[in-house]
Amino acid sequence: MEKFNNIEMGKRIKRIRDSLGLNQTEFGELLGGLAASTISGYETGDREPKIKILKKIASLGEMSISSFVSCLEGETPGDNILQEKEPTQKGQVSTSTASCIPYVQARMTQQVDQFPENNTKEKKHKFDDDYEVISIKEMVNMTIEVLESKTVFRAALVSSVRAFHDAVIKEEEMDSVRQEMKEMSERMERMEQMLLSLGASLPEKRDQSAVA
Repeated sequence: MEKFNNIEMGKRIKRIRDSLGLNQTEFGELLGGLAASTISGYETGDREPKIKILKKIASLGEMSISSFVSCLEGETPGDNILQEKEPTQKGQVSTSTASCIPYVQARMTQQVDQFPENNTKEKKHKFDDDYEVISIKEMVNMTIEVLESKTVFRAALVSSVRAFHDAVIKEEEMDSVRQEMKEMSERMERMEQMLLSLGASLPEKRDQSAVA
């Protein structure tokens, strides 16, 4: 599979580096000691940065990863990409986020392509050492960031916690009812024993009265 619009991504990386006034060596140092040749490969589109590197680059450009990868499907971003801030209403997905979904889909497709075909031990494709295998945790984090739905997740979490709380309360109430029923049963059992004991002693008392 052809890598997803690395040329446009490379232009963005170079734009961020130029805005910081750094050469490729200096920029590479900020990204964890990457070689200048690696930065050059990123900027020309010959190499594809890993997710953790993309996040660092986006951070250096003072933007989110979703804003950084937006428009990579072929749409040309404006010259003010470093300054653009897209407002997002609560519970909605921003234009920037919607634009970067194809990028994430492409990365997910690359991830799926590496699995063996027909459950054989051979992989469908061979990848070079620079290819990144995205973990499930990273993919979940990307999905959350892309959808920008933290409020939805929080609402779902709160709903789950409330449901759990209600279930616990109901269980405690049921425990209380069961305890009361148990105590009532024990009281009735004691009363029954007392009545049986009293009933057994009555004939004996009547016999004693008759003799007297």
